[in-house]
Amino acid sequence: MSDTSTDSPHPERKYRLSPAIGLMVSLVLFHLLFQIISLPEKSFLIGSLSVIPKAVFAGEWWRLLSGCFLHANWSHLGSNLFGLLIFGNLLEPVIGGRATLLLLLLSGVLGNLLSCFLMPPDTLSIGASGMVYGLTGAYICLMVILQRRLDALRPSGAPKKSAGQLRGAIILLVVFIALHSQEPQMNLWAHLGGLATGILFTPLWLSQNKTEPA
Repeated sequence: MSDTSTDSPHPERKYRLSPAIGLMVSLVLFHLLFQIISLPEKSFLIGSLSVIPKAVFAGEWWRLLSGCFLHANWSHLGSNLFGLLIFGNLLEPVIGGRATLLLLLLSGVLGNLLSCFLMPPDTLSIGASGMVYGLTGAYICLMVILQRRLDALRPSGAPKKSAGQLRGAIILLVVFIALHSQEPQMNLWAHLGGLATGILFTPLWLSQNKTEPA
C-alpha cells in the first residue's frame, strides 16, 4: 500500500524581512513620497521632522528619530542604503534581527542627540547616517573581539589574526567615511555618536549572549 501523505520531507523555509532591508525599503518609499509632494508640503515636513537642536530641547524629541528618514537627495540616500546593505547583512546573522533593530534605533537617536549638544541651536540635520555608523561600529568591534577569542585558542607561537582583522575593519570604516565626506554639510557628530553607540553596544550584547567562535 503506497503512502499518500503530502508531508514534505524537508521543513518549509520561512522568509522574513530583516531590519536593515526593512529600513532600506522604508527610506526609499519615504524619499519617493518626498519627491512627489508639493514644495509647501516638503517645507512643512522638513520643518516638522528634521533634527534641530533648539526644537529637540524644547520637547520635540521625536525629531531624533524622524530626522533619520529624511534625505537631501538620492546621492545622500544611496550612500546610506549602501552601508545598511553591507553592514546589516554582515551583522544580523550574528546578533539577530531584534538586536539589529535595537541597534539601528539607538544609533540613530543617540547620534542625533549628541549632535544636538555640540552643534549650533538652529542647525538642521537629516539622514540615517548615524544608524549606519552604529552598524559599522558594532560589526568592527564584534569582529575584533571574536577574532581575539579565536587567537586565544591557537597554539603558542601560532600566528595571530586579530591585528589583520582590525586593519581590515579600519579600511572598511575609512571607505565608508570617504563616501559620506562627499555630502554637503555633513553632520560629523551624528556619525561619531552612532559609531560610538555601535562600539559600546557590542560588549553589552556579548555579555548577555555567550557567543563562542566557531
